[in-house]
Amino acid sequence: MQQKLAPLLFKDDQPEASEERRESVVQPAQVSVSAQKKASSKKTEDQCSVQSWQDFLDALGSLSRVTLSPPPLMKNTSPIKMLTTPTKLHKKAFKLLGVKFPKP
Repeated sequence: MQQKLAPLLFKDDQPEASEERRESVVQPAQVSVSAQKKASSKKTEDQCSVQSWQDFLDALGSLSRVTLSPPPLMKNTSPIKMLTTPTKLHKKAFKLLGVKFPKP
């Protein structure tokens, strides 16, 4: 999951490019140019803030679904289901994971 979300995280999203930069297998691992750029600008290519894994999980925790139940006196009334407004980060994460965004 972290590899799929790598474009949003402080994680090398092009590990194969970093392997190409190594001249020998005994050399220390190198990070790709795109990972260096992402780390220095702290922004993704589409200008989202780059996150640590824990910060990313905290940001996803702000997405919630609430069910409002009518009072007992209001018969024949269905509960109302509401979803908090997704941020750009939420939308991008669901897209990268290949998951449809939940509907209320």
